[in-house]
Amino acid sequence: MDEFWSWFGSDGLELLGNILIPVAAILIPTGIAIRSARSERKSATEDREQERQLAAQDREQERQHALEARRTELRLQAGAGVITALAPLTSIRPDQPIQEHLWRLRAAIAVYRAWIDVGNRSGDWLALRHHEGMALWRIALDKVDAYGGPQAVLIDGKSAILDGAYQWANDTTETFTGFLSAHVPIKHLLDDGARILREYPYLAGAETGAGPEPR
Repeated sequence: MDEFWSWFGSDGLELLGNILIPVAAILIPTGIAIRSARSERKSATEDREQERQLAAQDREQERQHALEARRTELRLQAGAGVITALAPLTSIRPDQPIQEHLWRLRAAIAVYRAWIDVGNRSGDWLALRHHEGMALWRIALDKVDAYGGPQAVLIDGKSAILDGAYQWANDTTETFTGFLSAHVPIKHLLDDGARILREYPYLAGAETGAGPEPR
């Protein structure tokens, strides 16, 4: 061994140094560059994944907003349908098909209730008002019959016989319109619904259904 180092000597060390130093100068930066490239690729991959997730969240929010906008549009259209069905009942003649208009109103209320949010009690209120309206129209038409029929009422100008039913239709229209425009609070509807249940106790627990109908 001593003979080897004696042979290798300082010249051998110098030669070895001349070889290793340039090699190290190449390998060390290369290793650093490789690690840096790996880190950059990982960071870029994470950034792309984050961008993908954010884009997916944005698309889902846009979808939800579009669905809610469409639902709101349909709810307002259904509300307009109720008002349209109510309008003729505010001044309908006693010789016109009152029962048919009440059926149309019932159908419009059913459509409206299908589009309102769960927990929105305005649909229940409309159903109760419809029950009340049928009862009031039945009473009014009984008075018309007792007077001599629709023609007698019209000839003698006794349409005031229908005032109670007309007032119901006007009040329902104005209240519901005010509710849709946020001028009438839901509490007003709930209080009125409670009044109807007190006056028509057979409706308790049954906000939907036929109830007594005018002939």
